[in-house]
Order: sequence, then C-alpha cells, then structure tokens
Amino acid sequence: MGGKLQQQGFSLFESLLVTGLLAVIVSIGATIFYFNLRGQDKALASKELRQAGSAAALAMEDYLNRFAHRPLACPVSDASSIAFLGYDGGITTFSCRNGHLASNSAYLSPEGVHCDRLAATCKVTSEAYPQVDIAFTFSIANNNANTLQIVPGKKEAIFQVTKLFQERI
Repeated sequence: MGGKLQQQGFSLFESLLVTGLLAVIVSIGATIFYFNLRGQDKALASKELRQAGSAAALAMEDYLNRFAHRPLACPVSDASSIAFLGYDGGITTFSCRNGHLASNSAYLSPEGVHCDRLAATCKVTSEAYPQVDIAFTFSIANNNANTLQIVPGKKEAIFQVTKLFQERI
C-alpha cells in the first residue's frame, strides 16, 4: 500500500488558466456584440431621420402646391421662418419651434427628430414670379427622462423645398 496517490480532477493552476481564457473570450465576444448592436442602432436612426425629413418636405410641398397663394414677404433672405397667404385668406407660417418643424397648426417632425435650423429665402425671378426656397436641418434626438438631448456625434441631414409661384408680384 505504499504507492503514489493518483491525481483526480484539475489542479488549481489549470482551473485558473481555463477560467482566465474563458473570461478573455467572453469579453471579446461581448465587445463585438455591443459594437454590432450600436451599428444597427445608428443605421436605424439614420433611416428614421431620412424618412422624417422626406415626410416633412413632402407635407410642406403639398401645402405650398395646394393651399399657398403667395408668400407674405418677398424678397426675403435667410429668414428663420416664412409665412404664406392661403387662397382662403389665412396665413400659415413655417419655422423650427420647440425643436420641431412646425406650421401654425401642426408639427411636421416626429418625436425623436430635432429641427435644428430653418432657412427660408424668397426671390423674385426675372419674370416677376416669387420663388421660395426652404431648407431645414434635422438631427437625431435622444429622449431620456423627458428631456430632449442631442446625441453626441449627432447625425444631421438637410432637406430642401422649392416652390415657384405662378402669380406675379
């Protein structure tokens, strides 16, 4: 009975080595997974930004084509808002208000998208027709704890609407 003891299981060193290697592999996998999710979030936010801007531009164009008789003031250069006289005699103004692209009656930008700037110009063409150019900038907003904060490294997009009116000034 004087033989050697046989080792059963793993030594402490072997267990620590395997645990350390597993920890390194899991941390690398978690980092890759995290960056993959961040990339998907950025792509989704960029898509939502383009959709929101296109929808706002279409709504503005639709109003100008169907209801706007003429701009109230022309010429105007780089104004932060612009007003139009409607065929019904009402006045509609477009501007960035409270972080939204807005008219008198409605917001044209959804939650999560911030209207940073609106620049409107109106010039009279050589044929005496008013031409209005409206450019607005949207950025992605982050709604945390009911406070609107612009995301660091924010993504911006500029949209433009142009309308040539058919009534001379």
